[in-house]
Amino acid sequence: MCPYPPQGAGVASFLGLLDTPVSYAGEAQRGARVNVTENAIEFSPMAAERTFPSFVTTALYNAIKADAWEDLDCGVGAAWVYIKCEVAGPGGAIKILFRPNGETAAIHNASFMNGLFSAGKTITYIMCPTDSGGIVEWRCDAGANAITLTLLGYWPNPPMPEVQLFTGLTVNAWQTLAVGVPHALCILRMTCNAIPGGFVNYLFRMTDDTEECEYGVEWAQQVGVGSIAYVLISTDGDGNVHYKFPPDNQDVTIDLHSYILGPEFTDIMLYSGAYPAAYQDLPTPFGKCFMLVKEIHTLAGGFPTTSFRQNGEARSLIHASENCLCTMGPALNSMAYHFVLLDSYGICEWEGSAAMSCELKAKLISR
Repeated sequence: MCPYPPQGAGVASFLGLLDTPVSYAGEAQRGARVNVTENAIEFSPMAAERTFPSFVTTALYNAIKADAWEDLDCGVGAAWVYIKCEVAGPGGAIKILFRPNGETAAIHNASFMNGLFSAGKTITYIMCPTDSGGIVEWRCDAGANAITLTLLGYWPNPPMPEVQLFTGLTVNAWQTLAVGVPHALCILRMTCNAIPGGFVNYLFRMTDDTEECEYGVEWAQQVGVGSIAYVLISTDGDGNVHYKFPPDNQDVTIDLHSYILGPEFTDIMLYSGAYPAAYQDLPTPFGKCFMLVKEIHTLAGGFPTTSFRQNGEARSLIHASENCLCTMGPALNSMAYHFVLLDSYGICEWEGSAAMSCELKAKLISR
């Protein structure tokens, strides 16, 4: 009888086989799978539990806010939160900023975690990850104007690996960044280590998009050594995104802060034509969900004043880089992303700039 386990010479580890990778280096938290030619084993990002949003309308705050960082309890434990922010009739520009609890670096204004109000433009939308207690930090320079915060949705228990993806000098050319989590909506954290050129622009896009980026969820700018920004972007089936950093040779670090799995990738054309000069319905076939919509500026120069809001919302948003979750408009032949909430009929509202044209595509939905 043959003894078990077999005796004699053999390999001492998985890597010693002839049809397996030669090293574990750089393969942390990746699993083994059969390659596409079906003749060897390779390492690949592992599937994880999918995360689906909960849709709510929960009052979080309604009072005058001092212009200082303080905790906000969102009441949902560890999560990504999507919050509508309203201000009572400001006479000038008012900034509202959010950040993960415990963040100490200066966060740049142009981020999907921040917003801006002005006279007659009194709402904005933000997203921010909470800590395990459901806490985020926020501040607002609204003075005597009351601030209302309403939680519209959240994604519970997103993985928060805090993994470094890149550190070093930047290149002003599109490159592939291996995030390591396939088909995921990710929050990346950028740190500006040095800025010999005076500023750093971070541009991100999905790997199947080819247009230049201008503004939107894919964009953030940093000013000052040690400042940080957060970017919301989706990976492809290999766990990659595209990125570039104009100008060259800026010293930066990119970390994967957190991510959610479960988005449905669609790439469906929603609209092609002139921008509406006033808010109008944008119908979709999706029903209640969050949607990442891609805007491509196709005709006439300048920058369209694009903004998206919930269907039935009476207030409007100011077109500004501080409101990049649901506003901004790209230059001609460029693109931007927006992350918007649809109602139960799959509708949101949007506006832009007359005498310009665009295309809108649904890139992904989360429901």
